[in-house]
Amino acid sequence: MKKNNWDEAIIDPSVLSDAAEIKGQKIGNNIFVFQIPLKNTNINSWYTLSIKLKEKRQIKIVTTAIKIRRTDQLPRKVTLSNFNKIANESTPFNSGSALTQMIEEEYGKKISQEDFRDIIDYLKKTSKWKDADFQTWRLLLKRALSSPAKDLNEFIKLEDENDGHPE
Repeated sequence: MKKNNWDEAIIDPSVLSDAAEIKGQKIGNNIFVFQIPLKNTNINSWYTLSIKLKEKRQIKIVTTAIKIRRTDQLPRKVTLSNFNKIANESTPFNSGSALTQMIEEEYGKKISQEDFRDIIDYLKKTSKWKDADFQTWRLLLKRALSSPAKDLNEFIKLEDENDGHPE
């Protein structure tokens, strides 16, 4: 079996870097060095990277796994400047709806806190989960936010059209 002598190696660092593909520096037969600028938000973990190997007209794609261990801890508190706004509750117990309304408006979807709360209450009622209050902001919120509906009637109509599954 012939052992390839790769001419070029290109890595896709997108899982841990904002950089585009990076060409490796060849320092020996099949030995390449890559300089990858890391995101400052990477956590301690294993990462899988795709490497494209080239030899004349032959291309082979392989993967490698690397482990990153942070020396500096991530900050405990971060201010998201996009959402450095005040979200006022229209009624007590509407804090989640107020935050949702603020974020949705940022992305062009107008929905009132009351309409959003109606959708959440409907999902809780129809979910038949005994722990629906706990599940609300973990699963039901995701389902409600993934809908383009702007009020409960529109939400129910879209749910019926899709047999209860968002597209």
